[in-house]
Amino acid sequence: VIQVPAGFSATLRSLTVTNGAIPLNGDGIGVENAGTLIVANSIFSGSHGTGGALANTGVLTVTDSVFAGNYTMCEANTEIGGSIFNRGMLYVAGTLFSRNRATSSALCLGAGGAIYNAEGYTATVASSTFSDNSAAHAGGAIFNSGMMTVANSTFSGNSLFIDTAGGSAIYNQGVLSIINST
Repeated sequence: VIQVPAGFSATLRSLTVTNGAIPLNGDGIGVENAGTLIVANSIFSGSHGTGGALANTGVLTVTDSVFAGNYTMCEANTEIGGSIFNRGMLYVAGTLFSRNRATSSALCLGAGGAIYNAEGYTATVASSTFSDNSAAHAGGAIFNSGMMTVANSTFSGNSLFIDTAGGSAIYNQGVLSIINST
């Protein structure tokens, strides 16, 4: 639906994206960011692709937003996240993630029902809520293989639905700090 190329900046405020997708590609989803993007007071629902609603390879800041009912379209050898797929620098604050899903297929595993943070990349989540998100194999709410900090956040009802590789709330195979979160 929206693409921000490398070298460009954008701010999206009070935006609603429903059922966003780019067929057969999966990377564009609702918003694809390779530049610098600020998303504030926005709602993403029913979007699908390799990152459900947002795919980030740049610098992404998300505040006071809602991600509900987004899901992945798993393709060959893709890393995925039900709402946000991060291969850049990600900061999330005051945001609700609810009923997002990372699905799987014979070609790839579903991981990170709400957020997938890839190896070598950085994510910070503060004062956010993760409820009823799910993943096929790992990280019902969050899958982290990079560097991540989660602070003052709440996790409830997150789950795995095919495999029990681990982490109904968070699956970590990188560097993770959790501060004042339940």
